[in-house]
Amino acid sequence: MSNNALLVANEADIGLYLHWNGGRDSIEAFLAYAAYAQLPPINENNDWLPPFITVLKNFFGNDGSGVYLEPVNQDYLDGIDYDNGVYMLDDYEITERINPPAVEQDSHDLHDMLIKIDKAQPPVDQLGSFLHGLETSVADLGVGDRVFLPRFSTFDKKLGRYRIHTVLGFAENDPFNPMTSSERFKGKPYVDMFDNQDNAFNPNSYITTDTVRIVVDPVPETNPDDEKAGR
Repeated sequence: MSNNALLVANEADIGLYLHWNGGRDSIEAFLAYAAYAQLPPINENNDWLPPFITVLKNFFGNDGSGVYLEPVNQDYLDGIDYDNGVYMLDDYEITERINPPAVEQDSHDLHDMLIKIDKAQPPVDQLGSFLHGLETSVADLGVGDRVFLPRFSTFDKKLGRYRIHTVLGFAENDPFNPMTSSERFKGKPYVDMFDNQDNAFNPNSYITTDTVRIVVDPVPETNPDDEKAGR
């Protein structure tokens, strides 16, 4: 008995075999988690595999669940007939399905799966309360809003991949601040990234993405089952 699948990056010669949790709802959760954790993007270079496998191994534990590397030939993928077929991937997106089941698995809530995956990771690498944040357009932020941003330095040994920062201001109409004349930073918010300098003048203090997660108070209570989901 299994619920297996093969994950393959476009143009890659190595695939990732999952013996369990091969349904689409589980795979989408694994991919979303990897994206939130800012793991290396999936591509044919296969450098995404070690950190991605680490996340999966932490989730499955030592209960006999299988995660294996499998050589693949892109010309013969249509001959692979696993329970959930083949997922073709690019940058944590499913770009194509090969030999999928007649009905894709859709029985597990994405948010609950993300929390279960996260709880299985070492505390230093967990996403934590970031998963409860509210995705918000950066254009809608205001001074005083609290946002989740990735830890800035690998020397930061506090637990978790994300830190909570407060929006201090925006790069606007300051002739003495080069940030305000830069197309990349003009009008963008900056946060209290550093406590020993004026963050308005440091490009690392600016939010340059289109969206960001803001802190929701209080953090919602969740009690996902201790058992693995999605088999």
